[in-house]
Amino acid sequence: MNRQFLGVLIIIAAALTGSGIAGAPAGAQAPTLTDVLARAAKAAAAFADPSRVIFCEESYKPVRYKDTLVAGDGVMVNRRMLEAESWTAEMAVAPTPDLEAVGFPWWEFRDTRTVSGKPQPSEAPPGLDALLAEPAESLTVRFDGMKGRPETAGPGPYARAVMMPRVAALYLQPANQARFEFKDSTRYSDETVRKLTFKAKEKPTLLESPVGLLIMPTSGTIWIDQTTGTVRKALLRVEQFDKRRRSDWMLITYGVEGATGLWLPVSMEHQTENTSPYEKIEGKAEYTNCRTVPRTPR
Repeated sequence: MNRQFLGVLIIIAAALTGSGIAGAPAGAQAPTLTDVLARAAKAAAAFADPSRVIFCEESYKPVRYKDTLVAGDGVMVNRRMLEAESWTAEMAVAPTPDLEAVGFPWWEFRDTRTVSGKPQPSEAPPGLDALLAEPAESLTVRFDGMKGRPETAGPGPYARAVMMPRVAALYLQPANQARFEFKDSTRYSDETVRKLTFKAKEKPTLLESPVGLLIMPTSGTIWIDQTTGTVRKALLRVEQFDKRRRSDWMLITYGVEGATGLWLPVSMEHQTENTSPYEKIEGKAEYTNCRTVPRTPR
């Protein structure tokens, strides 16, 4: 290749790189991990806005099974399917300012509407609409977000499952960030969505929830927009307390709600394992009709 022509190519490549086509604009510095966490804390605080309640419709379908090993020349698995009931529910996120000091400035509420297609007895009126006027703290027992899982199928894995789609934002609250170690695992420096992994600094990590000590997922990955601090996706894993192998996880994806600009849940997949008796449940929930409704406190 002609040396003069090669020199021209090198000059053009350098110019393109400096102009930002091959990466970040010249002179621009990506936000630090501290910056991203600060913006994420601010974005998470939006869910504690006392002027409104966020509502979504939930549709959940599970698969439940039990695996047993069969002796032989090779390892074989005999899978027995178990009863698993789907449900529909209304979800709500409402501010709980009295609990902010313990890391819960808002709480998720679930009101089950149907189980396997059968309507469920409604709570005393006005149901979750009471969040629009009453303090949310007074309704946490009646409409605990952990509830809604059908009891007719027995305790099983549901006894430990954490199935609240906005739980990822709790780790980003200022009161909770200090309990975890965050690491930036983003692959490319010019990516606008940062991949942050986190784990508990001390084990076990129990958060004082409105319904008592709650074993929350204590490690995982959160994808955060570095500019706005909004959570785009989260993969959470449950702590291994009894030193047995666990395969519990929850993957939540979020989408922007046009009217408010909030990133609200679109889908949630999870797997939860029980050891005595051994069984697993894998489920997927979808969220539709997400909206915000103004509060009119009494």
